[in-house]
Amino acid sequence: DMSARMACRFIVVDGVSFDSHHCKAGEWLQKAFGKQPVSMRVLYRRNAAGNVVWYVQASLDVDTGYKEETASNNLCGVLGVDLNSHGVAWSVVKPDGNRLVVDSKAVRGFIAWNLKGLTDLERKQVIGIATKQLAAIAQELGVGIALENLDFATKKLTMRAGQVNKRYNEMLSSMATTQFEAMVQRAAERVGVTTYLANPAFSSVGGYTKYG
Repeated sequence: DMSARMACRFIVVDGVSFDSHHCKAGEWLQKAFGKQPVSMRVLYRRNAAGNVVWYVQASLDVDTGYKEETASNNLCGVLGVDLNSHGVAWSVVKPDGNRLVVDSKAVRGFIAWNLKGLTDLERKQVIGIATKQLAAIAQELGVGIALENLDFATKKLTMRAGQVNKRYNEMLSSMATTQFEAMVQRAAERVGVTTYLANPAFSSVGGYTKYG
């Protein structure tokens, strides 16, 4: 009958928690339902063990309570981001140019992904999760986010001439790098984190000279 047919159209999953944004996400959702638009979508990514992990992503407008003058910026340092074909490496640098060290360990990490073979929508979902993680880390540490200001149009021309390594070619051809930059800036803006575009010239040489 019709009731049985309708029941077959839905799957109820218990125990889904929205604990991001210092566990405020669930509270914001509860207040928003029935009062303002909430966009929901289901997405997945593979973890380090290669297993598929499913997520429910909710998007809504909220008042985060931060003021422009109290937004995280480079006065306390920056979270430097390095984009490559397998994910995003990040490290926090103090205003004096040295890495932030806590308990004898540099504050840094790597958000891995595999974009090969994904559709544009799937790729956007994976990148979106990574950019929100970066923004949350910067917000918690009270620092801004520094991104390489790369001219990817020039990079693609160079790629055609065979002057860029194979792994970098794969990244340029398989993902929207300018989209990554825009998504980082949007995610950072939502949580009151200032973003900066840095000239990448000789950054690898300088990093190796200082820390290599």
